[in-house]
Amino acid sequence: MRAVLDTNVILDCFAFDGPLARPLADAIRGGEVEVLTSAACLAELKRVLDYPKLKLTPEQRSTAYQRFVDVAASVEPALVADVPRCRDRDDQVFLDLAAAAGVDYLFSRDARVLATGSRMLRLFAVHVMEPRVWALKRQDAMAG
Repeated sequence: MRAVLDTNVILDCFAFDGPLARPLADAIRGGEVEVLTSAACLAELKRVLDYPKLKLTPEQRSTAYQRFVDVAASVEPALVADVPRCRDRDDQVFLDLAAAAGVDYLFSRDARVLATGSRMLRLFAVHVMEPRVWALKRQDAMAG
């Protein structure tokens, strides 16, 4: 399974060890989920890691960034047409990468990204969902 993570999910998995993202982080570390990123996505991550409201020390920022880079494959696929436009231009890079790379999932907690879910699924077969929703579906599938 291949996936793109938006910045808030990267932070949950690699900076804050958020409990709702832990099953996804474990699946990534265990090799069950292959994560793709791009130069544009990494630039957005670096920008967000510097937000003062996150209250991360320089060491925490560096560690979170490196943890992500260590598990993500960086690709630069050609852009494709008809990618849904996100109302937050900063998040467009994740939609573009997910569509162009043909991943299975784009994980986000951002309502504006999640709002593109039906179009991304219809146009590119990309499931856009929150990590906690994915974890619940995965748990149900494993139990059944």
